[in-house]
Amino acid sequence: MSVGYINGTFFHSDAEAILVEDGIITMTGTNAEILAAVTKEDEIVDLAGTYTVPGFIDSHMHLIGLGQFLTNLQLDDCESLDELLDLLRQKAAETKAGEWIIGRGYNEDRFPDHRRPVKSMLDAVCPDKPVALTRACGHAMSVNSKAMELADASAALVTSDFKTDFKASFDRFDAVRTKYRGEPWFKHVRGNFTFMLLNADAQQIREAAAQYVVDTPWRYDPMPVLRTLKTPELWMLGADDLAAPSAETIRRLKELAAQGRPITTAVFPRADHGVYEYETTAAGERLSTRNPEGYFRMMADYIRDGRLSGAYGASTITAPAVKAARGG
Repeated sequence: MSVGYINGTFFHSDAEAILVEDGIITMTGTNAEILAAVTKEDEIVDLAGTYTVPGFIDSHMHLIGLGQFLTNLQLDDCESLDELLDLLRQKAAETKAGEWIIGRGYNEDRFPDHRRPVKSMLDAVCPDKPVALTRACGHAMSVNSKAMELADASAALVTSDFKTDFKASFDRFDAVRTKYRGEPWFKHVRGNFTFMLLNADAQQIREAAAQYVVDTPWRYDPMPVLRTLKTPELWMLGADDLAAPSAETIRRLKELAAQGRPITTAVFPRADHGVYEYETTAAGERLSTRNPEGYFRMMADYIRDGRLSGAYGASTITAPAVKAARGG
């Protein structure tokens, strides 16, 4: 039996109706076209304008990434920084000279001291092979000096805007790529800019510079913008954020608010990254539970009214300073 869905609003489609046979969308079109295609045995569902999406095949599983993870150094079971470094030490002993060591999965939230691996630690364990270890979330990476050498050289060239100190920056970049060109990993180098620069000479880079230079400064400092801010902003932060510690951000925002900038800051206690409350297991690991009481109501009020009113759970709210009116 087929099912015709009419009077719908469909994801990424201008159709107003669809026909589904054995779980597969076989036809899209107008209500009249779908009604003409069904038989007496088929079912008709009037969606009455309801927004409708197809069944999801991929539930955000990153299949290729999973395959890469399984072939690299797996760090997801590490319970301490020392255990991670021991695994790296073992991997380094098995890895041929000139080959990269790629790992993923560590989460410093599970470590007793909550410390991440940093460059000096990785250099001490593996000074002669490039190392890149990605955090479990995929948004942070720890590397050693060997891995950063080519990236730093290309970054210096790009941040010169291909004008300021171009010759010195290019000479440095050229020396590093010449040094590593014969390494087995060199042909696999990617990166937004490094990959485009790898096989270009100085003249080719100068000629193509216009497409590499964008309007945003490479070393962007947001503070000058925030100091002249006129558009009201609401910042909602977790007090216990380990992935992106919020204390310095909160301090600066409160300072700006005291100076009259239209910045409202809301800090939720016992909330980690993403403003999620958490429970701590016997092993010391944080388990995210939910967004705090008042979190969504706060967003809704600010979006609708441009201001907050009353209490929002246990959050601490700092409103912008109100300038005193001048006397007449």
